[in-house]
Amino acid sequence: MRVLFVNRETNLFQQFAYPQFKISEDYQIIDQVLSNEDIIFELAKDIPDVAIGRDRIPVEQTLRFLVLKAQRQLSYRELERTLNVNLEDRWFCKINDKAPCFKSLQNQLSLINGETIKAINERVMAEARKLKLTKGNKMRVDSTVISANIHYPTDAGIIADGIKAINKTIKKLKIMGLSPNSHEKAL
Repeated sequence: MRVLFVNRETNLFQQFAYPQFKISEDYQIIDQVLSNEDIIFELAKDIPDVAIGRDRIPVEQTLRFLVLKAQRQLSYRELERTLNVNLEDRWFCKINDKAPCFKSLQNQLSLINGETIKAINERVMAEARKLKLTKGNKMRVDSTVISANIHYPTDAGIIADGIKAINKTIKKLKIMGLSPNSHEKAL
């Protein structure tokens, strides 16, 4: 079953930790922008509603995971680690109990397509302009993709690649005027 929203609840540890712990102003502003229900509904289009199996990660949390991962340039394992130990990140992502494992995060975030991310970016920029946080004239996104001919790493292929590398090294040594056995003569 697909869950759209999640409430921010504090456990006993957080009740004692948060009074001394201040949430940064940046997180509070982003939290306010991401609380827009239209953004959540936009993202919910990509996440299927299944009737069997475990409940999925709530859509609102998925959006927050996506923002945190992109903002800090984290891998899925690093995202899981920071969600388990960083109180500010837990608050931002509305984690009430244990954070999802990296595989669950990866599976959930892989459901989101590029068109949805573009639409969400446009809505977030419109909201930021409305709050006068940015002019929104330019936005830089790095989405470089390079196609490469990569072969499956079989044992024979790895050995062949190693032989090619050794041959290249031998050719470089010959160009430099050294023979592969020149170190033996010096001894």
